[in-house]
Amino acid sequence: MALGTMLKAPLLLLGLLTEGLAQLAIPASVPRGFWALPENLTVVEGASVELRCGVSTPGSAVQWAKDGLLLGPDPRIPGFPRYRLEGDPARGEFHLHIEACDLSDDAEYECQVGRSEMGPELVSPRVILSVLVPPKLLYLTPEAGTVVTWVAGQEYVVSCLSGDAKPAPDITILLSGQTISDISANMNEGSQQKLFTVEATARVTPQSSDNGQLLVCEASSPALEAPIKASFTVNVLFPPGPPVIEWPGLDEGHVRAGQSLELPCVAQGGNPLATLQWLKNSQPASTAWGTEHTQAVARSVLVMTVRPEDHGARLSCEAHNSVSAGTQERSIMLQVTFSPSAITILGSASQVENKNVTLSCVSKSSRPRVLLRWWLGWRQLLPTEETIMDGLHGGYISMSNLTLLARREDNGLTLTCEAFSEAFTKETFKKSLTLNVKYPAQKLWIEGAPEGQKLRAGTRVRLVCLAIGGNPEPSLTWYKDSRTVTESRLPQEPRRMQLGNVEKSGSTFSRELVLVTGPSDNQAKFTCKAGQLSASTQLAVQYRPEFLGEQVLVVTAVEQGEALLPVSVSANPAPEAFNWTFRGYRLSPAGGPRHRILSSGALHLWNVTRADDGLYQLHCQNSEGTAEALLRLDVHYAPTIRALQDPTEVNVGSVDIVCTVDANPILPGMFSWERLGEDEEDQSLDDMEKISKGPTGRLRIHQAKLAQAGAYQCIVDNGVAPPARGLVRLVVRFAPQVEHPTPLTKVAAAGDSTSSATLHCRARGVPNIVFTWTKNGVPLDLQDPRYTEHTYHQGGVHSSLLTIANVSAAQDYALFTCTATNPLGSDQTNIQLVSISLDQPSGEPEDQLPTEPPAGPSGLPLLPVLLGLGGLLLLSNASCVGGVLWQRRLRRLAECVSGKTEAESEDRVRNEYEESQWTGEQDTRSSTVSTTEAEPYYRSLRDFSPQLPPTQEEVSYSRGFTGEDEDMAFPGHLYDEVERTYPRSGAWGPLYDEVQMSPWDLRWPEDAYQDPRGIYDRVAGDLDTLEPDSLPFELRGHLV
Repeated sequence: MALGTMLKAPLLLLGLLTEGLAQLAIPASVPRGFWALPENLTVVEGASVELRCGVSTPGSAVQWAKDGLLLGPDPRIPGFPRYRLEGDPARGEFHLHIEACDLSDDAEYECQVGRSEMGPELVSPRVILSVLVPPKLLYLTPEAGTVVTWVAGQEYVVSCLSGDAKPAPDITILLSGQTISDISANMNEGSQQKLFTVEATARVTPQSSDNGQLLVCEASSPALEAPIKASFTVNVLFPPGPPVIEWPGLDEGHVRAGQSLELPCVAQGGNPLATLQWLKNSQPASTAWGTEHTQAVARSVLVMTVRPEDHGARLSCEAHNSVSAGTQERSIMLQVTFSPSAITILGSASQVENKNVTLSCVSKSSRPRVLLRWWLGWRQLLPTEETIMDGLHGGYISMSNLTLLARREDNGLTLTCEAFSEAFTKETFKKSLTLNVKYPAQKLWIEGAPEGQKLRAGTRVRLVCLAIGGNPEPSLTWYKDSRTVTESRLPQEPRRMQLGNVEKSGSTFSRELVLVTGPSDNQAKFTCKAGQLSASTQLAVQYRPEFLGEQVLVVTAVEQGEALLPVSVSANPAPEAFNWTFRGYRLSPAGGPRHRILSSGALHLWNVTRADDGLYQLHCQNSEGTAEALLRLDVHYAPTIRALQDPTEVNVGSVDIVCTVDANPILPGMFSWERLGEDEEDQSLDDMEKISKGPTGRLRIHQAKLAQAGAYQCIVDNGVAPPARGLVRLVVRFAPQVEHPTPLTKVAAAGDSTSSATLHCRARGVPNIVFTWTKNGVPLDLQDPRYTEHTYHQGGVHSSLLTIANVSAAQDYALFTCTATNPLGSDQTNIQLVSISLDQPSGEPEDQLPTEPPAGPSGLPLLPVLLGLGGLLLLSNASCVGGVLWQRRLRRLAECVSGKTEAESEDRVRNEYEESQWTGEQDTRSSTVSTTEAEPYYRSLRDFSPQLPPTQEEVSYSRGFTGEDEDMAFPGHLYDEVERTYPRSGAWGPLYDEVQMSPWDLRWPEDAYQDPRGIYDRVAGDLDTLEPDSLPFELRGHLV
């Protein structure tokens, strides 16, 4: 209403102004010349309107003016498509018709008549056309058409804004159909002139009754037939009502144990509806609930079975929702009535006659308390004492004590304790016992075989135990010695005992024991017991010898030690004799050099050998029969190596070094291996596989290399000292590798057919190498007496010395090729035989001997020349004598080598392949000599005679071989020279270089070298056997 009053004041002022203007423009009487004048009009936007103008002088030019703007006499009014003149001009009708009025048409209009012959110029009074613009939209905040959630009791602001309108609309805000009085409005200019907007703001405090209602904004205007509206739905949140527990019955909280209790809890109202929860002693008991939106009710039902421990429990129902200030609660305290869960009688109802039986009857906790009474049969007994105590869950415990004299006639009667209470009239609680009065049996005895009678093993004996009277009934238990007699339950064991059940005949009880006598029954005491009474009898059983379970069947001894084969035998009567047999021979009972039979029958051996290993048979005998047993003597002895292949050869690849032993015991880890060498790296066996199977051990070397060649030791230790050790050489075979000096080996000699030259070719390889020589690619004929070859073998190093006598420049200055060959391949080197150079080359070592005497003056005196020739003749004679001596020396060496045995040969711990031998007879020019047998004889060339086999020469070496593991030497200079005359002292070295053996290199001891196939120790079985009857049996050293 306030907003309407505020808006009506400007509207009234506008109306008065319009009315005044109309009164000024239109006189009270119609002017002369018009028969119809325009009037002030109000039109709603979009409607059509017509301003009337009637002229009394037809034919005049008539036009309308809008706010002073002449619209022209054309009826179509150009420029204004919605404007036109209507009526009959002949009748003077010039009405202005406007279609679909809008705000631009809101103006002052006048009708003007131009001057004509018919009359003067005329102008109608000005009139106002007022265009009303209704509001099109209402802008509501919160947004119209939505659901707005509010909390009851809180204040909220709602604003409503109208769109452009003329005049300003009147705005009203309603909630739940009630107009909100707390509202303020502001009128503002619109988007165009003459338009207005109104913004109304209201403060709203919703209540729970407003939930689901509409908040409406209404705008009314003269331009509207009905007000326009905008609204939104109000969702008001408010707390629920307090919860209500619907207790079934009148006594709230009173229940019985075991009762199924269903408690509904209801909470009315609330948006959202209440969330319900049951608590039991402040702990959640149920969180399930349901809602009924039509009735606006939340409901939760607690279902529980009442138990005694629920007494005093507090059940609470809580209700709340999202806008509750706190939790609303309704509680009930339970009062539980419960009966005793059990009745217990403490004490034993079994007692010896004429003694008191003391019993206590105790009830479990109950609420209310119960009373107790005793019954013996149908007779009520008076208790000696009654007690009431506090029990669990607020209940009470009742206890009643009873003392009763046990009499034989009361035996078997029922003793009952009964509990009762007015609260439990439909329930009975009882506990009963049977009174058991004990009294002993009157008499106990055994019937059966007379005591002391001798029984043979296998005899069936029946023993019966009898007793008279007794309570409880006597159990009649049989004992053998101190052990209870039971029947054998194993089906594989013979059934030697049969134990009957206790049988009753009147007041007499009996139980029989039937047994087949055996050795274990001899002197056994059989006892029958019934309570404190007992009776016994003893059996005497004769049986043949029987070996006991503790009899030892395997005895272990160490060679050269002692052994005792024990005897554990039982017999009745005692054994008459103990006879021992080994390998079909009976051992003398009187003993022997290495054995003795003890009085207990045990066999004592000493100086035991491995030949004593085996099975020993023992015979025991008495008057009832004999028994036999087999005892095994296991003789342990130290290992001895039976087979060890030495040397073990292999091409570059995998190889097994096999070591086979004779030992006892054979242990899985008794084999170990060592590599003999100076460096620790050389002794490593990490890359080798050790395999042990039975008496054979293997050292497997994968992809054997030259560096792994050498001596290995097989060590076998089975725990019996001493361990066995055996050496084996691993020989890695490889193709020849000839020394190749750089750039080319040259040997200088005079080509005057009087000098000689020695060509030296050295190579490494296993097995032995065969050398061949060619001259300019043509095989050399070693049958030619001018050519002599000597071959030397030192382990894996081999040398060939080719001596050329009577060197001819035409025939012997050539390229000689030395080829070294073995089954694994070949290699070669070239040696150039050249003439002697008079001047020493600058690059030669200082100790290189010239092969030509230094050039002297051309004019030498004749006397020195003659003296030189005489010296040469003397040298020739000395060479002849030396040649004869040299031939004898070679013959002795050949005899020495051919007669040398394997036991005297030396061991090579490196990669050696010993096959040193003479390669030809004495009448050939080619020979082979091993430096390990003898050193050759050397002479200077000054005593050399061309007609005799030349003496071999060997140059000294200074530069090392480039191989990996050998300490060989290569030539230190490029070519050798052969001295002809006047050699310097010490210029000639040995025939060939020896491979130096280090002081720590191992060698086979010459005085203990054996055939590799027999390096193991000899045992008695390997010795030469004597004739069978050469010694008496007792002195042979064997048991049998």
